[in-house]
Amino acid sequence: MSKSNLLLSVRNVSNFYKERSKGIFSKGGKTRVLDDVSFEVCKGEVFGIVGESGCGKSTLSKAILNLINFTGEITIDGISVRDKKKDIRKDIQIIFQDPKSALNPMKRIGWIMEEPLRVHKIGNDNSRKKEVIDMLNLVGLDESFYNRYPHELSGGQQQRICIGAALMLKPKLLIADEAISALDVSIAAQIINLLNDLNKKKGISILFISHDLNVVTYFCDKIAVMNNGRIVEINDAENIYKNPSQPYTKELFSLMI
Repeated sequence: MSKSNLLLSVRNVSNFYKERSKGIFSKGGKTRVLDDVSFEVCKGEVFGIVGESGCGKSTLSKAILNLINFTGEITIDGISVRDKKKDIRKDIQIIFQDPKSALNPMKRIGWIMEEPLRVHKIGNDNSRKKEVIDMLNLVGLDESFYNRYPHELSGGQQQRICIGAALMLKPKLLIADEAISALDVSIAAQIINLLNDLNKKKGISILFISHDLNVVTYFCDKIAVMNNGRIVEINDAENIYKNPSQPYTKELFSLMI
């Protein structure tokens, strides 16, 4: 991969959490949650990370967002996520599993979606409102949603709002961490189609984290398989589905049959 086409680089990333001591005189040990994880995401690519619950997928997303301590190196467009001189928070945004808990129930949708712009002192009241309405249209909702509250929306509509809010700062990378697992199958399919359209039309790179093998295989260009904090295999989606090289990957994908 050429450097000009490289967006996200994860190099030898590990993370530990300290176990609680079992007695007054005993010391708590350390458990490795991420174990020497390395991979790269190209500009415009949809990169899937798949694995069973507890394998380290969500911990990895927190490391990329620099929300936890880790060893190794993570860069976005060549800049370390630890670099305090560069505000990379605008470049990486995330949508979570439960849209309801991610939205402030006391605020209207317009206020929620304008908040990233206010925090970063972008635009004025009029320009921010216009940007929000444009974004609502982009994610398949009309202007009337601007004045609604989260509880007035369906789960699918709430997740569309979360996606729109995440895109307000025009990020280079969107992390979708189990973003459809709380939705009904038909609604989940609509969200996948929306993300696919955003990727194709806007060229936004997506890191799609899921335990749903069918969705990951359908939606992603490339897939990394995680097990016990390690990436055991990386390949193009079609190749990893048809010709998995690792025993764990074969076992995992056999569950799809």
